[in-house]
Amino acid sequence: MRLSLPSLLAAACIGVVAASPLNPPASLPNRRGLLPRQNVTNATTPCASVSAVAAAQMATATPTVPARIAWDCINSVPFNQSAAADLVAAMRPYINWQSTVNWLKNPPAEYAEKVQGAYDVWALVNELAEKVNSGSFANEYEFGLQLYKLFQQAHDGHFVYIPDSVGTVFQWRRPEALVSISEDGQAMPAIFVYRDILTTLSGNGTFEPSPVTQIDGVDAVEYLLELSQIGSLQDRDALWNNLFYALGQASLGTDGTAVGMFAGGGRGRYIYPGAETTLTFENGSTIIFENYARVLIPFTGIDSGETLYHNWFSVPLDASLAAGTSSVEEFQQAKFHGAIMKREPDQPLLKRQSSTNFTTPPGYPDPVIITDIVAGYYMPQEGYEDVAVLAVPSFSAVDDGDLNFQQVVERFLAQAKADGKTKLVIDLSANGGGVILQGYDLFKQLFPDIEPFGGNRFRAHEAFNLLGEQISDIVAPYPHDWSVDDDTLLFLMTTPFNYRNDLDEDLDMFFSWDEKFGPEVLGNDDNFTSIIRWNLSDPLISLSSGGINVTGYLNRSEGLSQPFAAEDVMIITDGYCASTCTIFSEMMRNQAGVRTIAMGGRPQSGPIQALGGVKGTNNYPWAAIKGQIEITVEQRSGEEQARLNASIFSDYTTYLPFYRSAQASSPNVNVRDGFRKGETNMPPLQFRYEDADCRILYTAEMTVDVTSLWKAAVDSTWGDETSCVDDQDLSAYGETRRFSKRALNLHPTISSSRLAQLEASLELFTDLFSSKLDGDGIMFP
Repeated sequence: MRLSLPSLLAAACIGVVAASPLNPPASLPNRRGLLPRQNVTNATTPCASVSAVAAAQMATATPTVPARIAWDCINSVPFNQSAAADLVAAMRPYINWQSTVNWLKNPPAEYAEKVQGAYDVWALVNELAEKVNSGSFANEYEFGLQLYKLFQQAHDGHFVYIPDSVGTVFQWRRPEALVSISEDGQAMPAIFVYRDILTTLSGNGTFEPSPVTQIDGVDAVEYLLELSQIGSLQDRDALWNNLFYALGQASLGTDGTAVGMFAGGGRGRYIYPGAETTLTFENGSTIIFENYARVLIPFTGIDSGETLYHNWFSVPLDASLAAGTSSVEEFQQAKFHGAIMKREPDQPLLKRQSSTNFTTPPGYPDPVIITDIVAGYYMPQEGYEDVAVLAVPSFSAVDDGDLNFQQVVERFLAQAKADGKTKLVIDLSANGGGVILQGYDLFKQLFPDIEPFGGNRFRAHEAFNLLGEQISDIVAPYPHDWSVDDDTLLFLMTTPFNYRNDLDEDLDMFFSWDEKFGPEVLGNDDNFTSIIRWNLSDPLISLSSGGINVTGYLNRSEGLSQPFAAEDVMIITDGYCASTCTIFSEMMRNQAGVRTIAMGGRPQSGPIQALGGVKGTNNYPWAAIKGQIEITVEQRSGEEQARLNASIFSDYTTYLPFYRSAQASSPNVNVRDGFRKGETNMPPLQFRYEDADCRILYTAEMTVDVTSLWKAAVDSTWGDETSCVDDQDLSAYGETRRFSKRALNLHPTISSSRLAQLEASLELFTDLFSSKLDGDGIMFP
């Protein structure tokens, strides 16, 4: 049975060490605080060793153990063939909701060439089932890892399943983060240990940072290119960027992937990095450090793989009777997310927006205004007094955050205009998405006279159709407004399964469920609904938006003016722009004509994309799908309820997928594809390749001071000097893909207080229970 876990606090155990000294030490450098943990007890099994080592550490911290011991422990968990077969069967109905299954199998040629190759999810599911049935797996972890990769290989941050054996027990870490930087913004990027850059820029270095040339004996670029493919993003340059430490991710605290995938941030925490890592530097030095694992569960009493399985991976004999995790229960409790009990949106709030209530992120200037996921800044450099910067690293607000987000943006834009700012930079670095209509609202605050298109389609299948028929009929007798005094009915009214909710491609109402459902045949002979657009004038819209009315509609439709001309607005991304971020960016670029700048990218010449994450316009947690089916069936009685229970809905009765998913993770599926106006019969935006207007390479200063990044972007857009390298032949710097022999010539630029803040951001571990564990971006259904 599963145990009830308390919240696990973040561990901070990494010491400072120079990774590439000019004079390599005679012995290998040690990590402070790590060696005592290597004194493994006389335990007879790997899991008993984990238990003993974890017990010897502070009870209030997340224990860490050498990676090899954790690896041996998790691989000693026996494979349960029948349970695995049941799990694979139980997942199939949810995979059927994935909108891109056929597009992925036969993607457009440009996508296959430049982004990711063909991916046949059903073939992989069948292959997995065959291996399970033949008993081909040596242990439970081997099965779980193949199941995890089945989803990950889609490179769709909305298509996620993290099995318990992969994500519940351990997370893998390396003790050093890397950065990929150019010596002057034009030369080929090279790879450095981030702590070396920090030490040098703080003036504390006694050595010259040297590029990493090999990792575990493999060319560093080749090694990292292969490693990058474990990420959730689809674009290869965005995947490259996500390997490294990033200030944008650090600004999200424990919700971000600041240290980068190489060090165990993001999806890197799910893939075993080996017992140790060897870095070889251009100056001839070498460092070997031990990798480690964070122990996420109490190991008291766990002395073998068998007991680990019994305590954490086993399920009740009848998994259809009760939820093994709180996923579905939480959905039931939160199905009226935020707004359902707030019948008057736009109430005064702002209790959390004062800049004194939030810590300035590491590497950022003091904010003009700040809340948890959005902040406004002015550039401190002389000559940039006319520039305002809106940093939006996420649209994933919680609690009353949607209303705070809307009001912070509104106040900052007004303040910027009052202070004489004429240029606006929107920094979307690290933005993995969030609440859909929050993206719409930001767009409408900037361009109130443009009607967002946002066309989308669901995959049209049997369960989707039955839900639509039932819900459209259930809510038919009731007016579509706040006079309905039943929260469940209000919830059902505002789902896509009520044809009266949403508008068609021409912003007209649908007249029936059949008209909304279609289906229409697209691409690879798959069925999809008609084009659907949000009805932003819907009086119940706040039930879908986290509690806000979107700017430009309802009670926010008066007295609006465009704060900045399109040519005076510019977007920066690091490629990690997914979900709602891509919805917002699509409207900004395609409808408003705003320019985009993409940072970093692989060490090769040529432009790169600005949007590197999933461009699907809505994900559904599997719990949301199951919850909506349960609510619908509960609204019926007698013969009709019996008919529904015997229908396709019977495929969704088991809770097994929720029992077997990792603690604090949420199985997800992308349900809506996005389409551009006039191109609704073409492949969805997910499969469109589009270069940014400018590519800028990271420099060392940009990894410690975000304003140096903003300055380069401003100069390249509105100034006399450009840092764009789109037309530069970076390959001229040599086939070795390393720095030339010129020195970095770094000068101290950061104070001791800022150094401490940046070093602290390296110690941020994701809190298992209070943070967004997947680190891939979320969207509410």
